[in-house]
Amino acid sequence: TNLPGGGGGGAGISADAQFIAGTSYGESTRAVRWDSAGTPQDLGVLPGRLNSTANAISGNGMAVVGDSDNTPFVWTQAGGMQPLQTDAGGTAFAVSFDGSVAAGFEGSGAGAARWNNGVLQVLPNLPGTSLSTAYAVSGNGLLTGGLSADNDFNLSATIWSDALGAVNLNT
Repeated sequence: TNLPGGGGGGAGISADAQFIAGTSYGESTRAVRWDSAGTPQDLGVLPGRLNSTANAISGNGMAVVGDSDNTPFVWTQAGGMQPLQTDAGGTAFAVSFDGSVAAGFEGSGAGAARWNNGVLQVLPNLPGTSLSTAYAVSGNGLLTGGLSADNDFNLSATIWSDALGAVNLNT
């Protein structure tokens, strides 16, 4: 079931399959969390914004991440939609099992980012690269995965951890 006036699509499913996060498209675009009965819950938008998109749901189903008109957010039942710290926009593409760590990009898309309890950490680029984006985070939030690109857009699979920094998986 979609929100009134639009179609929709899922972006992630909780580990117990009780919740799905995605986006409902209509007169406006809205991040949505559906329960196992198919009932949609409009997650809203950030203040001053018109649209929101959900990109992932935590394994426990209690957190959803995405962006609201180029501002990354985390949504929880208790706190609603909250912006994630950023210097110049971005989006969150992934979230840890418990919802405490989100990953995506910050700024103009040039920097992979991880947010630990909402606090921004811009992840380092691989040597010789100038662009990066994080698309995945481990269940415990300790490992982040994504890609890095040089100025010619040659891509390198990349993982980040506090212990190792940026690691080129292609080598």
